[in-house]
Amino acid sequence: MRHASLNPGELGMLAQLPAGHVGGYDAAGVVVRPAADGTGPAEGTRVLAFGPGAWAELLAVSSADVAPLPRGAALAEAAAWALLAPGATLQSIGWAGGEPAVFPPGSTFFPGAARTLSSFGDAAAVGADLGLLAVLLASGALSAQVGWRGSWERAQEAVRAVRERKVTGKAVIDVTPAPAPVSAPAPAPVSASDLGAGAGAGPGA
Repeated sequence: MRHASLNPGELGMLAQLPAGHVGGYDAAGVVVRPAADGTGPAEGTRVLAFGPGAWAELLAVSSADVAPLPRGAALAEAAAWALLAPGATLQSIGWAGGEPAVFPPGSTFFPGAARTLSSFGDAAAVGADLGLLAVLLASGALSAQVGWRGSWERAQEAVRAVRERKVTGKAVIDVTPAPAPVSAPAPAPVSASDLGAGAGAGPGA
């Protein structure tokens, strides 16, 4: 994994999880080992993924829960994906803020295309949805609204910022640094003796 997001709901659940548990779900990175059955992206493909254990350097995820990231889409932004549009489904996660989710009479009525309010559970086989999000992100039609980004070494700082509601948008952790670009080797220097030898040689020598 190259990047993973920190969500308030996930941080709120940490106290209820056993020591050593690896949290996180939203991630983006590069395929190190493709699926043994040949499904899913090939090795070296930049991907958007959804699965438990995203706060780690390596993440094993089903090929049904991963999607290739188109050229032009930033990996860090892909880790903070989110989507809601007219006619879409809103997943209500009232416990993320630790307070009851209350809807006064009439508050769920809205003119226009119908919306659906449903409960939230463990998502599965979200590869197609991730693929759509990746295309929208690459085209500029969707913004991940990353409000904080930093190294894994600053994780505690990120957690405090999210818990204290100091982050506008998503917080993204750089799990592993991107590899440095490989540059072409510099040409060998030409010495004065090389130039002298060339100047003394004439046609037919």
